[in-house]
Amino acid sequence: MALRVIQEIQVSPSPPLPSQPSHVLSFLDFIWLFSSPVERLFFYDFPHPTSHFMDRHLPAFTRSLSLALRHFYPLSGTIRRSPASEDRVEIAYSNGDSVCVCIAEFNGDDFRNLSGHNPRDFKILRMLVPKIPISADGETTLLAVQVTLFLNQGLCVAFAVHHAACDGTGLMQFRKAWARGAIDESEAPLLDQSLVRDTQGLQQKLFTLIPWYADLLREHQQKQSTELPELSRLVAATFVLRGKEIGGGREGCGFAPLLSV
Repeated sequence: MALRVIQEIQVSPSPPLPSQPSHVLSFLDFIWLFSSPVERLFFYDFPHPTSHFMDRHLPAFTRSLSLALRHFYPLSGTIRRSPASEDRVEIAYSNGDSVCVCIAEFNGDDFRNLSGHNPRDFKILRMLVPKIPISADGETTLLAVQVTLFLNQGLCVAFAVHHAACDGTGLMQFRKAWARGAIDESEAPLLDQSLVRDTQGLQQKLFTLIPWYADLLREHQQKQSTELPELSRLVAATFVLRGKEIGGGREGCGFAPLLSV
């Protein structure tokens, strides 16, 4: 089984967006600094050769991404220590920042097997997920995208996003905006951090830990790059619950009424 990278494309917001003010992480974001990325895989039938996707679909794919990034521009940037303050971490976007889109081809396992509900080799699924690069100076890219093609069978679109920048719900909102190709200004994400009020000084208390940021980041990077031996023994499966099963589970989880004295 092998994954062959065909092309890597850097996609920037379109129309071009000038550099924007940085977003300092709040105390709500800080706890996600060293957690694993939010990762999602989506499988689609695509009974065509790789060349068909590259010639007919890739231009629209990257074009719609660039339009969505215009409104979700922080995802094009990086997360870093603030150059203005040692006890701050921020999301920074500069003109020209971009998202890496990796186009790959997979040979080895059957598309139906990997996209089905049956137990699937977790190690193979991990090959379909893009990695978020971390630079030598500690700056971390926020979003990576990978499209993996299974010859004449289907394709997988996978996302990896830094958890401090976006949770699962936020990623789905971005994906929907991308799928539509364009969004109204009224649907654009709200990036006003002044709405988060820290009345107890939690941000300052948490950010006193920033002197250890670089060391923790390096340790986290090493863990991400180390292949765990247990990974080869893990499988992933999908369990479909229909209305009857959901109703039965709800009844089984019911609580007995409290007794009053």
